[in-house]
Amino acid sequence: PQRKLLLKQPAGGAAGGDAGAEAAATPGWSARALGAYCMRMVAEVAHADDHAEAEARMEDACHRGFKADDVAFNALVQALARAGELEKAEMWLQRPMEPALHPMLAGLSPDERSYRALVPLCAKRGDLVRAEKYASAAQAEGFTLDLAGYQGLARACLAIGEPRRAHRWCMAAVDVGLTKFNKGTMNDLVQALARNGNAQTANHWLAFMEEQRQPLDAVTYDVLRAAHPADIVPSVLASEGGSAARSPPQVRPPALGCARGHAPWSSVSLGARGSLASAGSVPPLYKASPAALCDGGAE
Repeated sequence: PQRKLLLKQPAGGAAGGDAGAEAAATPGWSARALGAYCMRMVAEVAHADDHAEAEARMEDACHRGFKADDVAFNALVQALARAGELEKAEMWLQRPMEPALHPMLAGLSPDERSYRALVPLCAKRGDLVRAEKYASAAQAEGFTLDLAGYQGLARACLAIGEPRRAHRWCMAAVDVGLTKFNKGTMNDLVQALARNGNAQTANHWLAFMEEQRQPLDAVTYDVLRAAHPADIVPSVLASEGGSAARSPPQVRPPALGCARGHAPWSSVSLGARGSLASAGSVPPLYKASPAALCDGGAE
């Protein structure tokens, strides 16, 4: 009966925003218990993806003088983000920064799940600046994004012709142990890097995906092969009859997916579907300081 009474009460409650007076008007409930119940209801409807009801309940609770808690606040932000209501989610994120106007929300802040909901939403909209702002804020708080967030950032970078920027977000994902990248995204990344003149970095991701047992498409190999400079292998000195002469240099194509010098081209062949076929395993190039591969301009 008490629960039904609370659900029927209008905004402002029994005393127009006085939590103590409202608790007195609700037999058996203290102001603290009543506020906790209101926040629990906000969280429950938010988790049920009823963002409109959750928002109305939060507005009502704050108007009645009940202090919002982190669980209900972040549940509301996440529900709005899942519904694509970015502007409303940002409005609620802004309110705790204005304690004079919204004292019931003072001291609240987004948690890791809220950042994970906001970043891919911004990236999907093509708003890379806003997506990177939330990603950087999450990193500053010691949070990590999920794979959807990092891949969303990478795709947004590729959409505006920034493959080196996409490379760095992919490296950030690897740094926190996320390695199961979308194959289509990585095909686009490698091709964009190769066309941008960053063949070494593109080769790094080719090897990385091969080690993850997700070899990239044959088209990607063709693009990288066309962009990759040939290796010039100087021949040995030959001396006959007391004279030394140098033979013309031999040109051989590099081994895609392998570091130069690790495996000759003859030991690595391109399969029918573009996968690497070799006797040995592809060396884990991504462990050898790959974050610096794109630094310093075109390779």
